[in-house]
Amino acid sequence: MCTNKNFLFTVIILSTFFITSCIDKNEYSTTPSIAFKDFIKRGADSADFIITFKDGDGNLGLNDWDTTGEFSSTGPYYYNMTMNYFVKNIVSGEFEQFVLPGGDTLRYSYRLPDITPKGQNKALAGEIMVNMLAPYYYPGHTTIRFDVFIYDREHNKSNVITTPEIIVP
Repeated sequence: MCTNKNFLFTVIILSTFFITSCIDKNEYSTTPSIAFKDFIKRGADSADFIITFKDGDGNLGLNDWDTTGEFSSTGPYYYNMTMNYFVKNIVSGEFEQFVLPGGDTLRYSYRLPDITPKGQNKALAGEIMVNMLAPYYYPGHTTIRFDVFIYDREHNKSNVITTPEIIVP
C-alpha cells in the first residue's frame, strides 16, 4: 500500500512540474527586443510596416503629456521609434544611408503611445504596425531598406533590425 501512495505522490509531483514548465512566464529582458514581421505596400502612396516586440517591464510608449526634459520636442527621446532609410547603389549593389540635399540623413521617426499593461505582470509581447504615408520612399529610388530601433521610457534602446530589400514603384 505504501508503494501505491509513493507512486501517486511521484505522479502528482511530476505532473505539477510538467504543467508549470509549460506555462509562459513572460520572462523577457527589460531592454526591449524587436523583430521584422512585414512590409505591406498600399499602392504607390503608403505602406504598413510591422514589427514584433518583447519587453519585460512593459514601459514602452509615451503619453501625450511626456513632452518635457528628454521627451521634449528638442530632446533625444521625443520620438521612440526610428526608421533609418537606406537606398541600394545601382553600381555597387550595396545599401547606403541616404543623405538629403543639405546633409541630413533620411529617417522616419514616430512616437509610439504608452501601452503599459495594468496589473502586476508588466511583461509585454505583441506587434507594432506603423502606417507610412506618402511618400514612404524618395523619388527615383528603386530598392530601399530600413534599419529600425525603439526606445522604452527608461531610454533602453532595442536591438537594431534591418528589413529585407523593398522594391518601390
